[in-house]
Amino acid sequence: MEEDIFNERFSKIDEVDRPSEGGNATIDNNEIVPVFMQLCEHLEQQNTRLEAIHQELEQSRNDFESLFENAPFAYVVVNRAGETLSCNVAAKKLLYCAQDNTGGLEFFREVVLPEKQSEFDAFMLELKSTKTPAKLVSVLINRKTKKQLEVIIHGALNKPFESGNILLSVEDLTEKNKAVRELKQNENAISTIGEHITDLLLLSDLEGNVEYASPACKMLEYTEAEMLQLQLFDFVHPDDLPELAENFTHTMAHERTGFASYRVVTKTGNSFWVEANGSVVYDEHDKAEKAVFVVRDINKQKETENALVESENRFRSLFGNKHTPMLLIDLKKLRFVDVNPAGVDFFGFPKEELLNMDLAKHTMFSAEELAEKIELAYKFEKVQFEMQVKRADGKTIEVEILGGLTELRDEEVFYAVLQDVSERLQAKKQLLENAEELHNLNITKDKLFGVIAHDLRNPIGSIMTLTELISKQPISLSPKEVEKVTDVISKTAKNTFELLENLLDWSKIQRGIIKPQLQIKSIATFIDEVFEKANISAFTKKIKLIREVEPEMKVKIDSDILETILRNLLTNAIKFSPRNSTVWVHARLNKQKRLVIEVRDEGIGMDDEMMSQLFKLDTAIGRPGLEGEKSSGLGLIICKDYAALLKGNIYVNSLPNKGSSFFVELPQ
Repeated sequence: MEEDIFNERFSKIDEVDRPSEGGNATIDNNEIVPVFMQLCEHLEQQNTRLEAIHQELEQSRNDFESLFENAPFAYVVVNRAGETLSCNVAAKKLLYCAQDNTGGLEFFREVVLPEKQSEFDAFMLELKSTKTPAKLVSVLINRKTKKQLEVIIHGALNKPFESGNILLSVEDLTEKNKAVRELKQNENAISTIGEHITDLLLLSDLEGNVEYASPACKMLEYTEAEMLQLQLFDFVHPDDLPELAENFTHTMAHERTGFASYRVVTKTGNSFWVEANGSVVYDEHDKAEKAVFVVRDINKQKETENALVESENRFRSLFGNKHTPMLLIDLKKLRFVDVNPAGVDFFGFPKEELLNMDLAKHTMFSAEELAEKIELAYKFEKVQFEMQVKRADGKTIEVEILGGLTELRDEEVFYAVLQDVSERLQAKKQLLENAEELHNLNITKDKLFGVIAHDLRNPIGSIMTLTELISKQPISLSPKEVEKVTDVISKTAKNTFELLENLLDWSKIQRGIIKPQLQIKSIATFIDEVFEKANISAFTKKIKLIREVEPEMKVKIDSDILETILRNLLTNAIKFSPRNSTVWVHARLNKQKRLVIEVRDEGIGMDDEMMSQLFKLDTAIGRPGLEGEKSSGLGLIICKDYAALLKGNIYVNSLPNKGSSFFVELPQ
């Protein structure tokens, strides 16, 4: 209409300007101006409308770009050659492209799984040829994670179809397909469980009518179809029915889950124990709708539990006795796990204190030794050993342990039965001491008889023979012969007297009638007194006696006992030393403040084997002196016993042909 008005006004102007036939045209300004003004106004309105249309178009374009860019679906625009022209935010995120217009993706085909690219090419060709929207199930690859994405690609060709671009939308099905597969797996698993599980699965309504029963209902001797005709309580033992019905009602009304143990009755009338776990199934309005139960046969478990209870009662009856101490020990921590009443009485500690006590601290074994003893239990069915334990009163008791491994709450522990063997061990020790004493007495007796039979009989017989010779043939013997005979008689008598003295001293020791009488005395003076008694023998062989003692040193000694020891040692030193040699007696106090007296000679000495036999009564060595002096070996035995009587000891150091040193060490 606006166009018609415009044409009408324009024709009027045209008529004014065109000259009339037969004459010149004339222009009427009053007529032209209004028409021109109307035309200008109309043009202004047209411009205004065009500007509004342009703004609407620009706004529409912005809205489209915003919708394209921020859409929750992945959109990609490609040209007909497959080059990427634009990717929205969702596409860049899904495929992990750079954040520019094309997403750094030159060709969309680059993110298609290689094995799927030929299908994608056929899809693009179909879009361009048919000019109708299409879709393709394919697999794309995330450029960062390299994760494969299961997708549906929707494609549409923009007009004009011959030159337009292609819009691709990508629908990510990865999580959806994963959920579907998991759901399918769960359904298969549930189906498999229902078919193969030995527990009975039941589904019922709120009144207890069975709506589903798994194949395990054969435990009740019913088929699945028969179970659907029953109620939950139809196969419950009559004695357990009231309590179970109340439990079921309470669970349906107030609880979401329930548990019960009861007896069921099979189709043929047999009964056994079951355990049922139930849950209430709620609808979308949180209203109870169904009940599902898992029923398990626990008959064997019940029998085992009853047997276990009976076994535990027997064990407690045995373990709880008050006569024999019994212990259970943690092998790793070496602590008591349990102690019976007899064990509590034996140790004298409260039970709570015993259970928190370090076992190694209450034995005479170290922790390593105790662990070694218990370690034997791993190798043998039972072990037996003796050890010492400490009681609360501080007394140490000898015990014998008989034990082995056992299980307690799925852990290995060591059980031990204790027996106080203190009296038995004391009796055994006394028996051994008596046996040793008897052995020594037998040796003493044999030695005594040997000395009497040989060392006394022979010299006395020699004296009798020689004295008889002198008395019966005094005239036939020359003075020199008489002197020689009397000299032999004198030496024999002297040796015999020495032997008799040793026998008397030895008998005193054996009878226990000698009691040490200690007194403080100058050791130098004491040694000089012993030298005077031994000087005759030394003088005869021209042996020099030397004392090496500090004159002012005083010691606590029993003069009689120590004199006997030194007399024997000096006699031996003189007997086995050559003429014109020296015998030293040296006395000192060692670092332990013990008196050490050394008797050293220059005699024939001894080898190691002979030294090892010196102080043994059963192997005492008696060898003749350098000038035929008799020796029974009894003197050194007496020295040893006397030194022991003074709580001291005696030892020797010697080499063949290098002399000997005898040491007497006595406490002060």
